[in-house]
Amino acid sequence: MRYSFIFLMLCLSLFSKSQSIETIIQKGHELAVIAIAISPDSNYVATGSRDKSAKLWELSTGREVRSFLGHEASVNSLGFSSDGKYLITSRADKR
Repeated sequence: MRYSFIFLMLCLSLFSKSQSIETIIQKGHELAVIAIAISPDSNYVATGSRDKSAKLWELSTGREVRSFLGHEASVNSLGFSSDGKYLITSRADKR
């Protein structure tokens, strides 16, 4: 009985070492989000912000998949193509 208890404790200690807690700090947008679109398959959400960027997020995990930078003004509208292969963004400008 004593050896089975020791064996059990050893197994539990090995099992607990194989598991780890992962902390992920996601920065997200630096300014307010003003546009949101959900992909046709509902696996992704895209956000547009006043920080001049768009971001693609995986809904099942909440992780940021990609950032799209390069707009000269706020990303005020975005959408997915009907097949979900493309993300279209637009910015606010005064032209």
